Amino acid sequence: GPQKKQNNFSLELDLVIEQPHCQWKPRKATRPFIGDELMQCLDCGFIACSPPSLNADTNLGMQQHLLISGHKLAVSCGEKAQIFCSECGDCVYHEIFEQ
Repeated sequence: GPQKKQNNFSLELDLVIEQPHCQWKPRKATRPFIGDELMQCLDCGFIACSPPSLNADTNLGMQQHLLISGHKLAVSCGEKAQIFCSECGDCVYHEIFEQ
């Protein structure tokens, strides 16, 4: 990685920025899920693939996480920022996201 010199010491800086991925069931495929294909649980931060309305190749990871954990809401990680509600099983709207 890049080196930074400071007081005659050479420091190795390892900058690893990991792509978000489905933590429910890691995917062995040609392309990773990106953007709105992934959701983050608003209770605990868990990341998993979105429901079929946002991800045609989903393994239902976020829906399973919400069901098992009892958590209620997740937000998609892309431009749409869709809120998924586990109680109604659908994406919901809230006016706060329009501001």
